[in-house]
Amino acid sequence: MADSVSLIEPLASSDQKIFRFGVYEADLRTCELRKFGVRLKLQRQPFLVLAVLLERSGDIVSRQELQSRICSTESFVDCDNVLNAAIAKLRSALSDDSSNPRFVETVARLGYRFISPVTVVAFDDGGAVQDNGTNNGTLPATAEAARPAAGLGPRLHLVPPRIAGVMVALVALAALFLLLRIYLSHHGGRLLGGSGQQIRSLAVLPLENISSDPDQDYFADGMTDELITNLAKIKSLRVISRTSVMRFKKTTIPLPEIARELNVDAIIEGSVTRVGDKVRIRAQLINAAQDEHLWAASYESTLRDILGVQAEMAQKIADGVQIELTPQEQRSIAQVPRPSVPQAYEAYLKGRYFFNQWTADGFKKSCPWFEETIRLDPSYPLGYSGMADCYSALTSAGLQPATTAMPKAKAMAQKALELDDTLADGHGALGTILLNYDWDWPAAYAELQKAVELNPNNLETHFRLASYFRTVGKVDLAAQELQLAQKLDPVSFRTHSTLGWLYLYAGRYDDAEAYLQEGVALGPDYPYDHFGLFKVYDHKKDYPQALAELQKFLAIQKLTGIAEGVDKMYRTHGYQRAKRYYFEQYLAQDLKKKAISYFIASDYAALDNKEKALDYLELAYRERSNYMNQLKVHSYFDNLRSEPRFQQLLKELNLQ
Repeated sequence: MADSVSLIEPLASSDQKIFRFGVYEADLRTCELRKFGVRLKLQRQPFLVLAVLLERSGDIVSRQELQSRICSTESFVDCDNVLNAAIAKLRSALSDDSSNPRFVETVARLGYRFISPVTVVAFDDGGAVQDNGTNNGTLPATAEAARPAAGLGPRLHLVPPRIAGVMVALVALAALFLLLRIYLSHHGGRLLGGSGQQIRSLAVLPLENISSDPDQDYFADGMTDELITNLAKIKSLRVISRTSVMRFKKTTIPLPEIARELNVDAIIEGSVTRVGDKVRIRAQLINAAQDEHLWAASYESTLRDILGVQAEMAQKIADGVQIELTPQEQRSIAQVPRPSVPQAYEAYLKGRYFFNQWTADGFKKSCPWFEETIRLDPSYPLGYSGMADCYSALTSAGLQPATTAMPKAKAMAQKALELDDTLADGHGALGTILLNYDWDWPAAYAELQKAVELNPNNLETHFRLASYFRTVGKVDLAAQELQLAQKLDPVSFRTHSTLGWLYLYAGRYDDAEAYLQEGVALGPDYPYDHFGLFKVYDHKKDYPQALAELQKFLAIQKLTGIAEGVDKMYRTHGYQRAKRYYFEQYLAQDLKKKAISYFIASDYAALDNKEKALDYLELAYRERSNYMNQLKVHSYFDNLRSEPRFQQLLKELNLQ
């Protein structure tokens, strides 16, 4: 059997080396594969295959030769399966894709070939370095040749004259290319890859926390967010939002596949190491279509200087994709607000870490950290904008009354802009407050437009601007903003769901159905898209489908009692009575837990109790509920629109 296969050592102890390729290195002395210096789990057989391929880098190695290196002759009959498994495990460890390989290429009917550039470091018996050359398909531009990657032939000390001439020509050509690149970069030119493709979109994959402390995940996520935020300021570059890239945290999916799913030209991946106040960030930029490394760097810094490092990285990445920044973009990236106390930035990162969980519990946990940020550094504007977002989120979640929290939120947003009026987060936070609480539509629009100008790739700002357009009844403009958001957040259910609900509120049921179905496909455990589909099918009089979606909603909410009652009522009295039973039960539940007044109003409207629905809408108005800005475009209240009290509410909201 395969597990009885004996192994043959690939190298003698006197001829051991380290091979470096991309962010990986294979140490033949210890049989270890490392990524960013961290050891990866790789069994011995796939490592031996890797060692042979590296020794013969650029050459085709037959399956028979690989089998002879990893299997003994008496078990050769089982070695086909052993080799197949070893190749699969090796590709998995390298996050490689057999259909679009970066490292191990399958050559049909012949064998395998290692295709990535390789740097070789050899050691003598005492461990001293003997050579340090690069095998990348070209000859080294030195008077002495590096040792051949195969490591099997005699050492060459001199380069033959003909080879030396070729080397000189290659060096001259490389110098000419460098001069051309410098010239073009100073004259607005663009250098293209082999396919002529320009890079106009990229995704920053979650930077890997390779610190010994797993509690530093928040710090690695914060560094990812900071890099995304800086790159998002470049208008001509589409940068995928954190919500879409976070699903690829610790993934083994090959980079080309991730790029296809996110619809981007390039990928950034890397790692963060933190020990005390010392931070190291390693990152590389990869052209997904060409599978080509465009840029790679390692930065070491202290916590105090880390934001300067982030700004430099963003500039270098822009250079790597050959995008010429406008003067405003250069200033915006360079002038990132920096706290005078490093611990304040750390507190801010923890606040954002919890806030970005987008749960009521996460919002509650984020507030103390933003407060701590302000306490440690009262001059740091992001602490105030974070606190403004926190108060707004607590209000939306029904955890604090709007009349208590929103004035505090407004004061925090204004303080952030007093400290830095170029802060996109501050303008976005203030615009949201003006929209949801002050109901000052022109002022809200001005602030949200300013936020978009300062950070055109900010996902939340597009959502907020869409909310403004929906509020004033411009549904098509709201949809345009959400479609822009969809390009920044392509694999998250949130944008599809929000588009579906926009069309549902507007009474455009076919469009609502299409987007809500997409939302369900991307986020099947999100209950409210099923409820939206229930409303769609109810309007279309597709009652069996409506009932099925309502039951899915109740199942996810774990409202077993109501679900059983709906089913029983449907079987005994039909759909309309079952639907009414549901709303009666849900209303009773909302009243018992003192739910948001606007939601109770929608329950009464569904039961066609107009007076009670209007009572609770007027209460929501007095409470200054942030949901009141939905009133102009909300199909739930269509049966109230002709009522004088409803028209008076629209008038007081300046929405007639």
